[in-house]
Amino acid sequence: MAAALPVTKLAGLLVKTLAKPLAKRIKHDFSRFPVTQTLLIRVGQTTHALTSRLTIWSAGYKVRSITPLEQEKVRVCEKLLQLYLVTIIDGALVLFLLYFCLRKKGDVKRS
Repeated sequence: MAAALPVTKLAGLLVKTLAKPLAKRIKHDFSRFPVTQTLLIRVGQTTHALTSRLTIWSAGYKVRSITPLEQEKVRVCEKLLQLYLVTIIDGALVLFLLYFCLRKKGDVKRS
């Protein structure tokens, strides 16, 4: 198991290296078309409203209303989607490698 750790780290770094350009490409493609741009705007608006509500609630106040963001805030949503994509790919790789290593050792039980 100790020998698998450096290989796992290297594989994770490889996936991060490959996933970042892919995420940037998806972000660029999404921001070019009107349909996907509205999707980005909606995701950004929802994320903004949710984080604002949680911040206000954690301070102990009631939420009256949250004003929507301007269209320039699409960039924030694009970066967020890019980070989500990289995180999901990294997480899937780590789970796959963990399962593969455990299966190789014989620790995984079949149900």
